[in-house]
Amino acid sequence: MKVTVKHKYATIGFIYLFGLICASFIGGIACFAVFTVCSAVFVFTFKKADRLFLMYITVFAAAFLISGMYDRLVISRSYELEGKTALVCGRVTERMSPDNDTVLLSIKGEAEGIPVEFTLFAEDSGISVGDEVTFTAVFSKLKDNAYFSESSYYYSKGIFIRARAVSEIQTVKGVRTLPALMMSVSDWCKNKVDSELSGDNAGVVKAMLFGDKSDLSPRLSALIRRSGIAHLTAVSGMHLSLLVHITAVIIKILCAGKSRRTALFSILFTVMLMMFFGMTASVLRSGFMMILYYIAPFFHRKSSAYNSVGIALILILGVNPCACMDIGLWLSVLGTLGVGVAAPALLKRLKIGEERLILSSIISSVCACICTAPIG
Repeated sequence: MKVTVKHKYATIGFIYLFGLICASFIGGIACFAVFTVCSAVFVFTFKKADRLFLMYITVFAAAFLISGMYDRLVISRSYELEGKTALVCGRVTERMSPDNDTVLLSIKGEAEGIPVEFTLFAEDSGISVGDEVTFTAVFSKLKDNAYFSESSYYYSKGIFIRARAVSEIQTVKGVRTLPALMMSVSDWCKNKVDSELSGDNAGVVKAMLFGDKSDLSPRLSALIRRSGIAHLTAVSGMHLSLLVHITAVIIKILCAGKSRRTALFSILFTVMLMMFFGMTASVLRSGFMMILYYIAPFFHRKSSAYNSVGIALILILGVNPCACMDIGLWLSVLGTLGVGVAAPALLKRLKIGEERLILSSIISSVCACICTAPIG
């Protein structure tokens, strides 16, 4: 497809993503060197080159500059805590349950005056997202093993170190927020699944619907990973994109094609799903892309999946450059493009209207699966 000004935001977003991916394979010094070379190209071609080219080379250079600065200011400072024992004060940002007795927490806080985000295994004593915790911990680097690529998985979340508590964890309950209330609804649904199903059947259903893999047996978990379908047992951006798209089609039919009303209900439904699925990183990213897509009519703009994804990438990667290596982000992007770009184009080519809900939903699902298949 020819790149035009119409899709410049999408192009900028993908160039920024590509630049950060390249920068993640080299060190901070090398990033600054690449930035210097790109800056020299910009200066020497300023008078002759096309303005779009200059914009793109600027974005590419900025990706290396930001990655280098992030390496120096965040990653390197986190590694300074390796092997040290320090008092930690922080807030729980994520909670996972590997089994029924322990929880894996992501905590953002401070240790020895250094802002840090880390992982912590702890007993399941009722600690939840939003709680404030204080304890003494020993820090160590994340490591990969035969069962879990720990460092790769958490790198994309901006977490580079883990902690082991060597004192009792003091907890102060956080404020009961709307997302927490929605998560309680999600927990109620999980309990209903447990009451109707048992064993691996319940585990698979909970993993596919809620991303909760705590009830999967070790043997089944290993088989799922080796089969390359582990992304199906996590609530990803692809799930959210499909649900929102299908619901938006239904709303559009009920609202007689009124774009603003359709957009408003679609945005509200997206926010509800984001909270229901636990506000995980992949769901937040995909939900943000969908909101940007549906908010366009309120600014008298035509919705563009290309530009919505591009703008979302710029904002998401601006907050956390390491997210460029998150497979979940790639799945969210490709799933959104599959539903928002490939599916409408195919429906138009086959002359199938959106009012044919079942057929259009099937085609949207197939397009999303095809687009995400290479990453899966």
